[in-house]
Amino acid sequence: MLVFGIAPSRLPVGSRTVTRGTLHAWLVDATGVHHQPIEIPDLTGAQPPPGPGPGPEAAADPTPGPVRDFVVPATTATGAMDAADLEVLSRVLLAPLAERLAQCRASRLVIVPDGELDRIPFAALHTTGADRLIDRWPVSVVPSIGVYAQLAATARPAAPVRDVLLVGNPASPVDPYGAGLGVRHLPPLVHAEREVNGIAAGYRCGPPLIGPAATRRAVLDALPTCDLAHFATHGILGSQTAVMPGALCLTPTADDDGYLRVDDLVDLRLPRCRLVVLSACRSGWGRSSAEGTLGLARTLLAVGVRSVVVSLWPIYDNAAADFMIGFHAGVRAGVDRAAAALRAL
Repeated sequence: MLVFGIAPSRLPVGSRTVTRGTLHAWLVDATGVHHQPIEIPDLTGAQPPPGPGPGPEAAADPTPGPVRDFVVPATTATGAMDAADLEVLSRVLLAPLAERLAQCRASRLVIVPDGELDRIPFAALHTTGADRLIDRWPVSVVPSIGVYAQLAATARPAAPVRDVLLVGNPASPVDPYGAGLGVRHLPPLVHAEREVNGIAAGYRCGPPLIGPAATRRAVLDALPTCDLAHFATHGILGSQTAVMPGALCLTPTADDDGYLRVDDLVDLRLPRCRLVVLSACRSGWGRSSAEGTLGLARTLLAVGVRSVVVSLWPIYDNAAADFMIGFHAGVRAGVDRAAAALRAL
């Protein structure tokens, strides 16, 4: 386990302006607890050389189609990162830990980030050379030590996946997400429909909820009895103004605006559900707090889900479909942990 704590200042993410301060890192493995203070240098205005790690354009199909939210991709203001950003973050966060990490013999790496560090794609960072963390370990991120302890306390043996909830390409909501917000045009996600149909072909499950069938009521009725759930839809960014931010866009009905919010999930109990995949843009974003990120992923873990797969960048409709179909092939092949299945791609 690799735990990061920031004091007293914060490290901005998605830009090259890193404030001066002290970062504390703890590497916990079978040999003990190793503490490493890290002085964050003043990198304001620095232009580091390109390094490894894909930004959202690097993996884009020549004709990728729309992204799965209404925020334009590749803007520093919304946190998109390029290879240079990842190079800076690798040097600041991991280079001081390179020797300890080289000696670590753990079979997987769990990272607990503090504050704004929750938006860093740690799996894409590297310590030395071009090897990324994910080249060596399956990498998981948990919002806090408390959440990790909860997951460890409720661990149970793997069971076959029987009931699968698949949701793809709902009709776009027509009402604002919140008071005072406008309605943005959300294009259809034809490859999201291909995605869930391709995933369904590998499981013995009923038909996916697609288009008009992908309503909030249908999803909430199915979630408590499913072993696995996968959403391929548009996402709404986590907002600092919401107590528990973020939402998935589903099909509106006469009495429902079509947004699946955190408030809809907090009273559920999902002990059967081993995995939820939020195949939508920036579905891992939320509001930073002293106990980790508050948002969709944190809420799903709190109500009993064992693993949640999220994104930190805009994802392109076509590329996401191919990636997720391959991911589920790994899960069905016996890769029990979601992190291991992602690493195998």
